[in-house]
Amino acid sequence: MSGDFKLADSGREEERSDVAALAAWGQRGVLALLSDSTNVEWPGHTPGEDAVVPAIEDVFARASGRVFVTCFATALPRIQRIADIASAHGRRIAFVGKRIAENAEAATDLGLLRVPPSQVLAPQSAAALAPGQAAFVLSGSQGEPLSALSLAAVGEHRDIQVGKGDVVVHSARVIPGNERAVARVFDHLCRRGCEVVHGGLARVHVSGHGSRGDLTDMIRLLRPRHFVPIHGEYRMLVQHARLAVEAGVAAEHVHVLDNGHCLRIDAAGACLDVSIPAGRTLIDRGGWDEVDELVVRDRRQLSSNGIVVPVVTVAKKTGQVSSPPEIVTRGLVDADEPSALVEDASRLVLETLAARTPEEHRDLGLTRERVRLELRRYLKKRTQRRPLVVPVIMEV
Repeated sequence: MSGDFKLADSGREEERSDVAALAAWGQRGVLALLSDSTNVEWPGHTPGEDAVVPAIEDVFARASGRVFVTCFATALPRIQRIADIASAHGRRIAFVGKRIAENAEAATDLGLLRVPPSQVLAPQSAAALAPGQAAFVLSGSQGEPLSALSLAAVGEHRDIQVGKGDVVVHSARVIPGNERAVARVFDHLCRRGCEVVHGGLARVHVSGHGSRGDLTDMIRLLRPRHFVPIHGEYRMLVQHARLAVEAGVAAEHVHVLDNGHCLRIDAAGACLDVSIPAGRTLIDRGGWDEVDELVVRDRRQLSSNGIVVPVVTVAKKTGQVSSPPEIVTRGLVDADEPSALVEDASRLVLETLAARTPEEHRDLGLTRERVRLELRRYLKKRTQRRPLVVPVIMEV
């Protein structure tokens, strides 16, 4: 099984694919190859990580303010290059975001990330430096609402602030489905005076998945008897299967499988075996229909902790609160009796809405998440319970 790969040459020895070893395995004989299909629709070969260096160096060379770079937390070669470029321009670096910080620490301990300890600062320490002396690698490349980048974009991060003169580099591919969330973060950053550099403006990202040329080379190096395309949409698996035939695998030995399919390979050859259920299957006793696991989780939480629905009406043009919030509860307090808990919760919601930044007035998703978190924290402290909190924000 290949996992994510690309065969592009790299100037760094530790990043080079061991093509000789792959060819040796091909000589010995490979029964079956399961290979990543993500970039089968991209022609040629995927460039190596060095392809991003000129564009990122240009950002550091001309930036007078702080430089923020967001990328996938697992992209260690990318993070290494960012750290090297920052050091070359006299900037110290901070890793912001739990996953980024943990990965950087683990990779450093394993010798996979080589950044001198003297160059690395805690986020709050780096934020205290002069703007031209600091660089940050942070999480949030996909616009996750509570990620470091999203919080910084609306002035809500506890350690770092972004503003006029700063440059934010988006060194990642936008995963399909996340386009609106990422665009919203870009807008917030631009409103704060930042320059945003993304893949559409400069080559600050290259894929970690091999393109058609890489996929073809892998097949020809290993020369598998059987081939199974994996990791991709079904259309990608089909295209990868065609590519394998073009690369020399017999058509009858190429197997496109769907989730739950079992491929049996024995002395007689390979064939589809009995399919099995893929993933967890949950059954609703009432109608014997399958139930999603998230539905079951919500039911369990409702049964033990209840539900709270804060209903807030805001003006569509300004985002200002139009009327006092209404707090609807079930399974938490007596719904027919006035409750100090509900009155205090209503006041908390009003205070939370009043504390929003100007950007949040235009962002219902972030407003909803802020209300949910503040109310959950308050209710846990007051009741020692964790009710399901479902904010409803209505525009009028």
